[in-house]
Amino acid sequence: MIATPDKYKQVLNEICGDVIASEASATDKNGSFPTKSISALKNAGLLSAVSSVDMGGLDIGARGAAVIVERIAMECGSTAMVTCMHFCGTAVLEKYA
Repeated sequence: MIATPDKYKQVLNEICGDVIASEASATDKNGSFPTKSISALKNAGLLSAVSSVDMGGLDIGARGAAVIVERIAMECGSTAMVTCMHFCGTAVLEKYA
């Protein structure tokens, strides 16, 4: 399922329950990058949440990004941190690049 501004929370909850929660233990135990979780977020369009619609994003702003990071953190702190840093980086690139 692909996220839209009005349904991103539903898509996020599905990914958190189906993918992120099941990957969290291995990610933390192995100290590995959460590849499957980040890929699931990417494929659903959630990594473009803070980007403008003109750039192909959801344009849900900082508040929406905080909702996403908070929900992910309930399952996996590592995936939440990667997502947060991704949002920070894309915001800077979109504004200044």
